[in-house]
Amino acid sequence: MLVLAGCETAYQHGPYELGTDGENLLVAVCEARTITEVYVEERPDLPGVQGRQHIWDASGDLSVASREILLVGGDNPGLVDSVSLKPTLEPGVRYFLDMNEALGQVTSALFRIPEGGLAPGEWLTPEGDVSSEPCSRRDTT
Repeated sequence: MLVLAGCETAYQHGPYELGTDGENLLVAVCEARTITEVYVEERPDLPGVQGRQHIWDASGDLSVASREILLVGGDNPGLVDSVSLKPTLEPGVRYFLDMNEALGQVTSALFRIPEGGLAPGEWLTPEGDVSSEPCSRRDTT
């Protein structure tokens, strides 16, 4: 007997959204939490481009409210960057995000930049929906 298992869907829909200010990648945290570690990986998945790139790793002690925004690789008081690279932000690129990895909790999400790109002020859910307000499609109570 052969059993195959995959974990791709286990981390796709964590409580986060991605946005941009036109220059930087932003993360909206859609549930209040204390962040001790955050990791972002870029997965190009584009013709002629191979591999994954670790673009942000930060640690520290930062308490955030629901809908609070983090600047990937930027100044986030309470977090210290150990890796900080500029994201591509091209259509089709996927981003994997994980915060405070913990057993039994959804701590991560996977996003794909839409074919039309992501405009400044737009927020992308892991499900692929785009809105003009961060975390507007989630219960943020």
